[in-house]
This record gives sequence, structure tokens and C-alpha cells, in this order.
Amino acid sequence: MNGGFVPSAPIITSVQCATGGTLPIFVLVWQPQQNYQGPFTVLVTDSAGNSVAGNTTAATSTGATWTATATMNAATNTYYVKVAVTSQPGTVSPEVPLLFAPDTGITTVFDGITLSVGWTAPASQVPASTTKVLLTTPAGTQAVVSSVSNSGQMEVSANLRRSGGDWSVALTPQSGISIGPVSAAAAVYHTAPAVSVVTVFGAKTAAGMLTNVNLGLVVMVPGTSVPQTSFVAVLKADGRIVQTSAPVGGTWEHETDASFCTTSVQFAYALNVAVAFEVAVAQSSATAGTAIGPMGTASGLVLLPPQAVLPPSPRKATTASSPPR
Repeated sequence: MNGGFVPSAPIITSVQCATGGTLPIFVLVWQPQQNYQGPFTVLVTDSAGNSVAGNTTAATSTGATWTATATMNAATNTYYVKVAVTSQPGTVSPEVPLLFAPDTGITTVFDGITLSVGWTAPASQVPASTTKVLLTTPAGTQAVVSSVSNSGQMEVSANLRRSGGDWSVALTPQSGISIGPVSAAAAVYHTAPAVSVVTVFGAKTAAGMLTNVNLGLVVMVPGTSVPQTSFVAVLKADGRIVQTSAPVGGTWEHETDASFCTTSVQFAYALNVAVAFEVAVAQSSATAGTAIGPMGTASGLVLLPPQAVLPPSPRKATTASSPPR
């Protein structure tokens, strides 16, 4: 360099994994120092300091994209990226750990107001310090950042709660300025179904008490383009949930403003007929616990058979006695 100018390495401000896997792709953004605009070289090393082969593309004075050409394994090794002055490889930026394993095993529960999300943290030697939870609906998006390693919650805004259509969440692990890959989208069920018809098909008794009950249900899900989900049913006794079924499927019929699913469910519970029992349902994934929507309004169960109505007993004719003479 002329005039004894010594170039400075840039400061990395963001590293985001655009594609995970064993050949990950990272997008780097950096801030040049002392007005030195490059050229720069992206260097990736493992925990032992060994170089990892890769290609740098879309390079500018403020960033570049780096793609691994040698296999990387986030579960067994730690990797770092730094940026060097090309003409002086020893002049490098501070290194940044790389996150390139996604969150998996995502579960969603929406109660009509609060969305609760769970997940399995990335299989990575570099742990995420936070996770961004992004809810996407036809009416817009909403995000929250959780510092808990495997769960997060958000109160969904009123304007999004009014949205129909398909909802989903995606997760992004983060560690400082290092951002991992966006997870696969997970479904969020947001409509409360109603039990429009409930039929008691049969029941078992023991010691004079009902112990099992088989129910036929017709479930109404309002809205257009309703996904054909499974359902979980809950049995309530005097308003308190006493049992929850496994997910059940059914036969669907779609109308203009609502869809109907005919299904059946069984509860093994001691049913005291002196107690008010009800059944309610929520949309669910076919796999228990993966995705559950808000519970609909409960419908009462009639557990006693119809009682015969007897005709009134005929009255005996009575004759007034004649008064004594």
C-alpha cells in the first residue's frame, strides 16, 4: 500500500445461514474499517483451526455469500468464520461461531388468544441463546424472541386473530450476531369448531354406573377452505375437563361458509348420571400433541334412556249420597 497505509480487517455485523445441512450457505455482512473497502477473503475453520473448503460469491465491500464445498457436521464440531484482508491474510476480523442446524420437532397450541410453541433445540455444538418465533397469517405476521431453549409464547394480536386461511410458524435460532437457518413451517390451527350433533351410540356399565361411552359427533368448522384436520375431544364433568381423547379423523363435507366432519370417539370414565357431562372438540394434527387449536363450545350429553310416558289413571266415578231424610 502507498504511503505506508495499513489496511484493516472489517467488523462482521451479521452472519445468517441461508441453507443448513452438511453443505451450508452463509450470508455475511461486515463493516469496513478506516475506509478500507477491500478486497477481503472469507475464512471458515473448525474447532481445531483447520480450514474448511468453500466458495465465496456475491462479494462486495460490505459482505459476501460463502458456500461450503467440504462436509460440515454441526452436531460433532464447532465452526467459525472470519474475514481477512486479501493482501494480508494475517489481518483478520474477530471470528464468529456458525449456527447451521435448524430447530425441529415443532409443536403448536393456540387457545384463541395465546399461541404456545415448543421445539427441539438444534443438534449443534454451538447452542442458540435465543429463538425467533415468526407467526405467518393471511392478515400479516407477528414475531417474538424467546430466550428459553425449547419453548415460547405470544399473544396474537386482534387483527391477526380475525384472519382466516392457513396459519403457520417458523423458528430461527440465534446466538448473538450469528443466525441459524429458518425451520420448516409448522401448522397452527386457529378456528374453534362446534359440536352440532352428539349421539350416544352405546355405553358399558359396572356396579350400576356407566364406565364407557361411545359417541357419534358431527363437528362444524366455520370458514372457507377449512383444512381436513383430525380432532381431539374432551369430556367435561360439571365444566371441568376429566378426559381427553387421542386424535380422531372422520368424513368431511364442505359447504360455502363451513365444513362438517362426522366422527366418533370413546371415553372410558365412570359417568355418574347425577353429574352434568359435556363434550367439546378442537382441531388437531393426526399425531397427538403436534398441533392443537382452540376448544369449541361444549355440547351436553344425554346419558339416561328416554322414559316411558304413561297415560293418566282413569278416575273412579263417585256418586254423591243422598242426604238422610
